[in-house]
Amino acid sequence: MRQIRRLVIQIVTAAVVVTTGATTVSGAPLGLPTEAVSVSPSPSAQPAPIVSSMPTPGVSVGATSSATASTSPSVSVSPSSSTITPTPTPTPTITIPPYKATPVAGSKFNNPYSSDEKVRYTVINYMTGLINSAAAGSTVRIAMYSLNVDATKEAIIAAKLRGVRVQFVTDDHGIGTSQMKEVIAALGTTVTPTGSYISICDFSCSSDFLSFDLLTGEEIRPYLHAKYLTFSAVGASKNVSLITSSNFTKTQASEGFNNIYTIVGDTVLYNFLQDRFNLMLLDRDDLPAYASMTSGTKKLYFFPANVGDPLDVATDPYYGILSNIRCTGVASGYGTYPSSPTKSRTQVRVSMFQWSKARNYLARKLKELNNAGCDVKVIMSKLDWDPEVASILLAPGGKYGNIEIKNADIDTDKDANLEYFVHNKYILVNGKYLSDSSSKLVFTGSANFTRSALRYSNELGVKVDSAATHKSYKANFDLIYNNYSVPQGIWTR
Repeated sequence: MRQIRRLVIQIVTAAVVVTTGATTVSGAPLGLPTEAVSVSPSPSAQPAPIVSSMPTPGVSVGATSSATASTSPSVSVSPSSSTITPTPTPTPTITIPPYKATPVAGSKFNNPYSSDEKVRYTVINYMTGLINSAAAGSTVRIAMYSLNVDATKEAIIAAKLRGVRVQFVTDDHGIGTSQMKEVIAALGTTVTPTGSYISICDFSCSSDFLSFDLLTGEEIRPYLHAKYLTFSAVGASKNVSLITSSNFTKTQASEGFNNIYTIVGDTVLYNFLQDRFNLMLLDRDDLPAYASMTSGTKKLYFFPANVGDPLDVATDPYYGILSNIRCTGVASGYGTYPSSPTKSRTQVRVSMFQWSKARNYLARKLKELNNAGCDVKVIMSKLDWDPEVASILLAPGGKYGNIEIKNADIDTDKDANLEYFVHNKYILVNGKYLSDSSSKLVFTGSANFTRSALRYSNELGVKVDSAATHKSYKANFDLIYNNYSVPQGIWTR
């Protein structure tokens, strides 16, 4: 583990943090990332079949369908990986009756506006219920940004007490809650392959880069912001993986819109997540962290993309994803007008919690797609967007004018503390993607459109090529867009 925090303030790059146009992308597409270039493991690392390299310009993203990988070397964990030792507190008596859940492949969503607490807590209750359902002798691994829900805390402790190996990795930012203190005391901080523990990274588990926005004075730091759980077995289901936008916090249930996606029985992706978990346990910033893995119709992306020039947009996988979208040539039954292929255009929907000006090139790419004829709509959380991003999307001109944006931030008493917001981070594509004119794709996970999420923080994303999954996410988008958000501009099509 890193023993000190290195404060990095680079005047050369500070202008990028504070200057809107520092990462402007011209209308001509740049080279796209590839995930097929091998990386040789360092002499001390053991090579593994699920690892290769950081994307490099020149090849499209997401075109493969068989099990393939692009990652850094696989890693092993020594028992002394975690050294933070908080003051122990007594292991609590379990006071909340445990409820259980069964793994269900596919998506789930909460609705913070619901008067039914079970609906508000759909995502968190599902994760907690699966922890309660894990049998003695099985292994539950949790990578999570924050926790303050009592039922989840007690589920974790109860699982450990009944013989489940509960292995938890987080960072140092959120360990002060009473719930997290009890989890730390119950699990302990000694990392052992066959035992329970919590490992606490210093900043993110792959970077300790710290900078400041010289205009606002804002500190910009990396986090372990990935939110995923794996279960070796839950009931009859083996190798269960959950990827979510939600933390284990009350705010995420009662105020924020969130989603979760479950993968059941995919050993390739399950093992990939074990490999990335082991990497995070090392808490080192000198190892390449970016990795991707494709298995069948699904693909995982693990961040940070911490290799190469941090200002090179061609190594941003999300720029590659947007660059793979084609606006015309959509098959019958797809796009905005499915019954009229000659008129139909690819439909693009984006819901994003945070979007910083450091990645305004993604906004320019969406604007370019809109001008090429794609049907683009966006849900924002206005308080967490840099205004320059919305200005790009709402700018007049072009063949189809500005993009319609709706804001899901609701502050009824105007005290700057939101009652409701959208915490989803997803892109939906219905139409043509690369050469496939009948694509229905979902890209979701934990990553916001910020520089920290791309280059410094641990994040996890998943691509799902599935009409059924797209349908569920599109229904969620439409629910929020039509009922729980307000216009920020006019779509002039």
